Amino acid sequence: MDRAVTIVASCHKDLNHYERLCVVKTEKDDVIRRHYKMLCLMLHPDKVPSHLRETVTPVFSALSHAFDTLSKKRATYDRE
Repeated sequence: MDRAVTIVASCHKDLNHYERLCVVKTEKDDVIRRHYKMLCLMLHPDKVPSHLRETVTPVFSALSHAFDTLSKKRATYDRE
């Protein structure tokens, strides 16, 4: 688990919102929501070992921001 969390956290630096949630741009909203929930379960700061909390906290925040943007302002985000 530690290795998986570290790999996911290191890969999240320069991604767009779709890539951050591991989906393609044409995915339906329910698929995006499922991916978000799955990633949150894996990367939530309270669910990871204490030595990984500093690593996953910014990633978890980025996931939350990406999902919030895509769930509320997807059309606007896609036009940018």
